Amino acid sequence: MKARTATILATALCAAWGGLIAAPREGAPLPASHPAAPARAPAAFPQAASVPPVAVDGALVQRYCVGCHNARLQTGGLDLQSLDLADLASHADVWEKVVRKVARNMMPPAGAPRPDAETLSAFVVALETALDRSAPSYPPADPPLLHRFNRVEYANAIRDLLALEVDAAALLPPDDSSFGFDNIAAVLGMSPLLMERYVSAAERISALAVGDPEVPVAAQVYRLAMDDTQNDRMPGLPLGTRGGTTVRHTFPVGGEYLIRVKLWKTSVGFVKGLQTEHQVEVSVDGRQVLLAPVGGRSDYQMNVLTSGAGVEKVLDARLRRRMEVEAGPHDVTVTFLAIAGGTRTGPEGLRPTMFAQDPLYIQGMPAIESFIIEGPYDANGAGGATTTPSRQAIFSCRPASAADEDTCARSILARLARQAYRRPVTEADLEVLLGLYRDGRGDGDFERGIQLALEGILTSPYFLFRAQQQSPGAQAAAAPAGAFEVASRLSFFLWSSLPDERLLELASAGTLNQPAILEQEVRRMLADPKAAALIDNFGGQWLHLRNLDALVPDRVEFPEFNGHIKDAMRRETELFLDSVLRGDRSVLDLLDADYTFVNEPLARHYGLSGVYGQEFRRVPVQDPARRGLLGHASILAVTSFPSRTSPVNRGRFVLENF
Repeated sequence: MKARTATILATALCAAWGGLIAAPREGAPLPASHPAAPARAPAAFPQAASVPPVAVDGALVQRYCVGCHNARLQTGGLDLQSLDLADLASHADVWEKVVRKVARNMMPPAGAPRPDAETLSAFVVALETALDRSAPSYPPADPPLLHRFNRVEYANAIRDLLALEVDAAALLPPDDSSFGFDNIAAVLGMSPLLMERYVSAAERISALAVGDPEVPVAAQVYRLAMDDTQNDRMPGLPLGTRGGTTVRHTFPVGGEYLIRVKLWKTSVGFVKGLQTEHQVEVSVDGRQVLLAPVGGRSDYQMNVLTSGAGVEKVLDARLRRRMEVEAGPHDVTVTFLAIAGGTRTGPEGLRPTMFAQDPLYIQGMPAIESFIIEGPYDANGAGGATTTPSRQAIFSCRPASAADEDTCARSILARLARQAYRRPVTEADLEVLLGLYRDGRGDGDFERGIQLALEGILTSPYFLFRAQQQSPGAQAAAAPAGAFEVASRLSFFLWSSLPDERLLELASAGTLNQPAILEQEVRRMLADPKAAALIDNFGGQWLHLRNLDALVPDRVEFPEFNGHIKDAMRRETELFLDSVLRGDRSVLDLLDADYTFVNEPLARHYGLSGVYGQEFRRVPVQDPARRGLLGHASILAVTSFPSRTSPVNRGRFVLENF
């Protein structure tokens, strides 16, 4: 059935893909299923105003310029002899270059005859004024590029459309970037391989969202960062625990799932920290499902005598549990209880990350390397119409009988497609989706039909691409964006996601472009928690905060550095940017703000006292040299070498980013 489904989906979407992708390249209007915006600009290029022309001194050009820049010599690749000063608009780009060169005293060149400064200044003013007056009100514009979702936007769109958190990095390949940003339309292309990945991702996501009882058994691996010390309680985990992590895992259907925990081993296979007894706890939504002892005399001896191989098998059998879980998202916590016999003594407690690399050093504290959630086994379905947030987001109606199914399906798909496509849905759009629904319904039941139609929405170019609608009369010139384009641009800039219902309603009413309403919506959107995406994505790329993930300082020079400090560095800068943005503060605060945000580990790193706990709080910065972004540890770290600082890297960073 999977092969037949893929064939149906590919056939149904081929025409839509071809129509959307071809249209902007040829400057033609979008296909009929994509309604064109009303004309907003005339086809011709009217002049800005009917004003008297400005006389430009042609004699000066002939005397001082044409001698070198003529048809025969063309010095610098420039021929001014054949250009008409009375028709500046035809070669405006050439005359703009002339203005820049003359205004900067670069032309005429040194040693060549040149007029006095007053004459040159008058020539520059006259030429600039003439160029401004000859400029069209609606200048020529290239056709807008198709703007594909990047991975962050894709994951956020799925979250807001289906109330489902997905790991886009596991579903899609990395995005290309340009000028340090991964949301540049010119580099977000589409290949056959990427299209296949979108189709497979849509199949997986729609099965998760609908709760397909035939979903195959799959394993999800959650790995903990190697540079995270697990000797203390981790942020967000319960009191009385140490190490580990909590993840939000979506279980597609109710049933049995297997969870397996693995402990850190050295590179030669020894399991670390088994000289004393510890207890590993696994809980789901705070309910304990596994409590297993690890370590102690027997485990330690087996670890040493078998180089870890024997004890690994024993621990693997001990650190696994099959459990009944209901469909939907659940918090899964894997950690150690902080009541075991081991205490943080010896070098491991003082210099954890340096000794962690020694393959023969097996003392200290055990740590969780990863855990795996596998299933479902004995799936019992989604368990009702509204048992998960995703099903609540999808099934806005339930057919009372077979006769009501088509009406309900049309209602569901029209609502989902409107939000996914970010515009009114046409009858042609619905016919494609209803065709997919009927094919799926023929193979199964009502929910199977909705699932296949949902795959169609998630692989539609109208979902995956942001394409600006143009009327035929506006294709050759720049024109204001329509209301739905404004809604989409606003939401993807501030939220990196789809417009919400309010934005779409204002766009439908034609009032979103009104300045007062536009300002009101921007303020509303900035106050929404989803505006954190602006800090995470724009701030993370602008300030190179994403480079912290690959940061590995020299462990001899900086033995105390670990993943917690790295995360705190990033969080400090994110909170600082958020305070400037939401507080509507001066942009100069980015460079000289006398405050920052720290938690206890970061405060220790800075040498600050009086800060306790993992929660961040605002603190004053007394030293003027440490104020603003350039005093943040995150910025200093990404502009340094692994073993030392780099003023050259730091200076380049300032020049390129500020």
